[in-house]
Amino acid sequence: NNTFDGDTDLYLFNMVTGLTTTITDNSVEDYFYAIDGNNVIYMNSDGDYDLFLYRIDTTNTTQITDNAVYDRFGGLDGNNLVYYEGDDIYLYETDTGVTTQITVNAVSNSFSGFDGNNIVYRNTEDGDYDLYLYEIDSGDTTQITDNVVTDAFEGLDGNNLVYYNNEDGDYEFYLYEIDSGDTTQITDNGGNDVFSGLDGNNIVYRNNEDGDYDLYLYEIDSGDTTQITDNIVSDAFSGLDRNNVVYYNNEDGDNEWYLYKIDSGDTSQLTDNAANDYHSNLEGNNFVYWNTEDGDYELYYMDLLFC
Repeated sequence: NNTFDGDTDLYLFNMVTGLTTTITDNSVEDYFYAIDGNNVIYMNSDGDYDLFLYRIDTTNTTQITDNAVYDRFGGLDGNNLVYYEGDDIYLYETDTGVTTQITVNAVSNSFSGFDGNNIVYRNTEDGDYDLYLYEIDSGDTTQITDNVVTDAFEGLDGNNLVYYNNEDGDYEFYLYEIDSGDTTQITDNGGNDVFSGLDGNNIVYRNNEDGDYDLYLYEIDSGDTTQITDNIVSDAFSGLDRNNVVYYNNEDGDNEWYLYKIDSGDTSQLTDNAANDYHSNLEGNNFVYWNTEDGDYELYYMDLLFC
């Protein structure tokens, strides 16, 4: 976006053609929310905040909401958009234009996560925050948790949902499998557990049971937990994608990057310099980071296949 004409407008840049397309050109402020496939979702302030859909293939714009309340974006996955209207959650299908109200109750609902056919949210209908699963295809809602403590969502990937609560006195992680409805307690310790990432069969989290934060890997299929790091400094998670876990610590005095390979259990130090290295992105074997080694901020790319 930019403010070239005095208000914030949105633009789309095609990396293949190098062409830029103007998405909005009006007298109000436009705010980008998400892009997925052919769909761009944004909001503007024409008195109240409404949501709009821009279709990349046709360049057509559709106003999704038109009411007197502040509509809040939840998530976009393919043709499915989740948003809030007041205290309730709605599903908008971008290919059909059909809107479905997901929640109908007297309490405030909080959107948690969205992946494929599944939407996770929570509310306080029974006095504390419990988690619920809404399946788009069937329209069915399942209550995932029902206890006397607050449950907090952490991650959703395919069939697997991770959440935590402090039912046993400290925060522990739980795995809920959507197809079976089974719940498994992942952690049971005296330290503070911090969720880091969920990808396919693997969950990464941090724990400070030994005085500093170390990284752990939980494999869903086997139920096995592997300690990734064991040192005297706190390790900070950066990314999990397929076979790669990327993290950093300052064991040598400044932040350096490390790679843990899940299949082999091998750890490699990716960077070794006098500057602090900072994360940008991990996707598959492609890792991008930045540092100030030459006095200003520069981006670096690394192919983890050869590390």
